[in-house]
Amino acid sequence: MSARVCPACGAPAKSGQLLCRACWGMVPAGLRAAVNRTWRAWQASGDARDRPHLLAMVRAYRAAADAATDAARKALPGGAAP
Repeated sequence: MSARVCPACGAPAKSGQLLCRACWGMVPAGLRAAVNRTWRAWQASGDARDRPHLLAMVRAYRAAADAATDAARKALPGGAAP
C-alpha cells in the first residue's frame, strides 16, 4: 500500500482527505465548505444512469478541490509546491 501525500506540500496525508491537516487549515473557511458540500453532493448523487448530473457533480468537486489545493500552496512559505 503506497502512502498518500498532500498535493499542496508533499507531506503525508490521511487516506480520504484532500490535503494534510496543516494545509487544510490554510484553506479559507468558505472554500473548505465548498469542497465538503460538493463532495457530499457527489457522493449522494450515486445514480450512474444520470450521467450528465453525475459528471456535473464530479466537475464541481474537482473545481473546489483544485481551488483549495491552490489556496494551500499559495499560503505556504514562499508559495512553495511539491
